Amino acid sequence: MNCHLHVRQHFHPVGHGTFFTGVVWNKKLRRAAFSWAYDCGSRSQHRVEKAINDQNIAGWLPQEIDLLVLSHFDNDHVNGVEHFLQNRRVRWLAVPYMCIGQRVEEVLAGDASTCSASTALFQLDPVQWLLTRGLSEQVGAVIFVKGGVSGDERSTLPDRGDNPSPEWDELASRPSDDVFGSSLEPLLVDDMSPAVAARSKKWGGASFEMDHAASFGPGTLPLEFMFFNSDQPDLFITKGGARVARKSFASIDVVQDQIATAIDSSGLSYPLRLHRNWRSHFKKVYEHHFGATSKQRNNISLCLMVRPLSEVSACSYFDGERSVLMRSPRRPSAILDRAGLLCLGDLCMDMPTFNSMQAHYGANRLALVATVQVPHHGSQHSWVKGMAAKFSPDHFVHCIPDRCNGHHPHKLVTNDLHGFRVHRANGHSAVVLHYHFH
Repeated sequence: MNCHLHVRQHFHPVGHGTFFTGVVWNKKLRRAAFSWAYDCGSRSQHRVEKAINDQNIAGWLPQEIDLLVLSHFDNDHVNGVEHFLQNRRVRWLAVPYMCIGQRVEEVLAGDASTCSASTALFQLDPVQWLLTRGLSEQVGAVIFVKGGVSGDERSTLPDRGDNPSPEWDELASRPSDDVFGSSLEPLLVDDMSPAVAARSKKWGGASFEMDHAASFGPGTLPLEFMFFNSDQPDLFITKGGARVARKSFASIDVVQDQIATAIDSSGLSYPLRLHRNWRSHFKKVYEHHFGATSKQRNNISLCLMVRPLSEVSACSYFDGERSVLMRSPRRPSAILDRAGLLCLGDLCMDMPTFNSMQAHYGANRLALVATVQVPHHGSQHSWVKGMAAKFSPDHFVHCIPDRCNGHHPHKLVTNDLHGFRVHRANGHSAVVLHYHFH
């Protein structure tokens, strides 16, 4: 009954980086019914901007996309966002939740190659970044997705067996003036300190927190989205019933105010007046409130699973593009056994993280994942031996440079993926995944 709905998912050719877009295309109405993106960056600024411009010409993405997800704040994952927002509006911008101390710690652990001044401000204060870049009209709301212990029983939408569940039928029957219908907004909680509230008033948008345990759907479309954000060390403690910094015992509001002062004094809001040693302003504040900084970066990457909740069929070609999704050799028909996609950003996939992810998504969801993005461009530091067999999808996707440099992808990762279908999105080749809803 939904055969007029076509899903087009595209890992764009940006080389060492990630820029992914997805569209549910209504062929009958010849327009997008829902659209999303995951990361938008590359070590080559030219390549990511060209990929964005190519999308503008192709006309697949509407001028307002529904959801932009940023896995983490490294240049090669976010340095195209400014150009992206200059061309279109985003209704919901989702980023991984980090307490203010963690945000500063990540900035201090980076350098110019991984965390530019613009990226640092984006990470420290997305609202201020939007304001200072003149992009405040381009984003409707920012969602900070929190991690933590979760399970399938806490999810809004149920797992699908052979047939869609009655709960999904009931949800899908609701009117949906807002693209997310009523399945996302109840999951959001206001998260505004006085300083953020003041900037949000100038901005005109809103900031929310969201628990990653809940899945959500785009209106009445039979599609499920679900985040995963790994747990992070807590830099605040509870003292006298209040949350305070672990060393100074200052309140969160005090820490936020001092970070805001450091942003101004370092010139971070005004790149033309940036101080040479601008990171030292944040190091001083961090060490006062939390102690010595760590050289080790935290395992922060907001992951996204997207999967259909009704039967879909493979589409080898669509509009001249060849899809890597094919029907299963176990079934002669075009019906796909599974068609879910899991994007992992730069998450370090070891056994404890996999076990946490499996408990979070549930075995049924992971079993329906057809395609997994290899994290961190195939770095050996983000993948342990045996992980490919643990996921065991039909396809893996690498987002890597044109020429393998020995590190991206690393030989140890390549060896572990041996025997699986592996596709490369590099500076010249895209990876496309098409399917039709029935």
